[in-house]
Amino acid sequence: MPSTRWRDVIWSIRMRSGAGSRALEKYEPLRDHLAGYTVGDQLLLSFREIEELVGPLPRGAKRLRQWWANERTAQARAWQTAGWRVLLTDTGSEQVLFQRLWSRPGNPHPASTPETAESERRSYIDDVHLPLLAVLVVLSVILGAVGFALRPGTDEPPVVPNTDLTLYIYQQDGTGTPSGDPTRLIVDETMEQRDPSTVLVQLDVFAVFKAAGPVTWNLLGPRSSAQPYPCPDPYDYLGTAEPDPVNSINGQVTIGDQAVTQAELGDFTGHTSQKNASDVLGLYGLTPGAVQAGRLAPIADVDLCWKSNRPMAFDGEFASASMPGIQAPSSGSGSDLALDLTRNLYFDNYQEDLQPITAKYSLQAGTLPTSTNPYGWRWAAGQGNGSVQLTATNIQVSQHEAYLGFLSGVLFGVVGGAVVLILQELLEPIRIKRSIKGKATS
Repeated sequence: MPSTRWRDVIWSIRMRSGAGSRALEKYEPLRDHLAGYTVGDQLLLSFREIEELVGPLPRGAKRLRQWWANERTAQARAWQTAGWRVLLTDTGSEQVLFQRLWSRPGNPHPASTPETAESERRSYIDDVHLPLLAVLVVLSVILGAVGFALRPGTDEPPVVPNTDLTLYIYQQDGTGTPSGDPTRLIVDETMEQRDPSTVLVQLDVFAVFKAAGPVTWNLLGPRSSAQPYPCPDPYDYLGTAEPDPVNSINGQVTIGDQAVTQAELGDFTGHTSQKNASDVLGLYGLTPGAVQAGRLAPIADVDLCWKSNRPMAFDGEFASASMPGIQAPSSGSGSDLALDLTRNLYFDNYQEDLQPITAKYSLQAGTLPTSTNPYGWRWAAGQGNGSVQLTATNIQVSQHEAYLGFLSGVLFGVVGGAVVLILQELLEPIRIKRSIKGKATS
């Protein structure tokens, strides 16, 4: 098939030779018939109706849709000069659908008037597939909203405060002066998420002294915005290093096989000291009765709770925890006592939710535990008395968020494709109209 340039040359030669003039004259009745309509009108003519105007059509007109193309042919010049274009040709039913684009024959760029502008606007609206546009817009909005809702969050390991506690344990002489430090000191530290808004740290203290007698203890730690606060519960023993020293049978409470009163139980769990500064939490207490010489005895059961600025926090797939470090200074020399510190960490309430948890998390950073059970992690004595910091990732949540991110990306991709289709549908009538006008004026 000749290129567009060669078709233009052939058409010019035919025009000069007279053949083109005769062809134009043949379709002048069709041009005159179309000139009687207004801008925006559409007209459906059958091949027979057109033959009544121009005479018999060539065989190609009844077999080839290309014969009705809006190009530089004699028949196309007839309807283009009248301001029309062919919208649709059906050779099966032998029908042609024309549309009026501008108003005056031979003037493809008439002066703009409100009437012509309104007609062109109606013509543009008629050319746009409004139901398709409505479906695409609704689809884009719905899928975009769902994709936005499913997008993965910007999770990152939460920052938790690093807290240190100071524990004093000593015996006193008759004048109240510290007279002896323990020969052995054991602290079992346990942290758990007591409920969604509360983190608990429990300290179970045991010690051995050379001499028999009562033992005084004092715990100091930082306090910010009234946190932490004492939340004693002597019947909720969480430790693993030593057996639970508190027992209650028939309403009688015993600590280390020694019956105690409520006042002695309060000394065992601690009282808040009013002599400390506002930013210091101070607890003090006494052992229930006198400890026996050379025998490991329960000294204190201290529960501290945080509701704000918590030392354990969660953010989506990440979890962070910082178990407080514990220092035990000597009452005489001021140097630190030898301390056997064991630790346990539970991300859930250990006694209320006995669901395996450690298999769901992957430890990312921090001091590695010495052992693991289905419900938490344990650090044995001998790993230092400083704080233990931990960052972990919930494997199930991480995989779920990755899946949601994939779905969100797919939905946003579909929305992007729908937006492209919307733009194409809005611009296609303009492109076709400019193409036809350009051919008509050249």
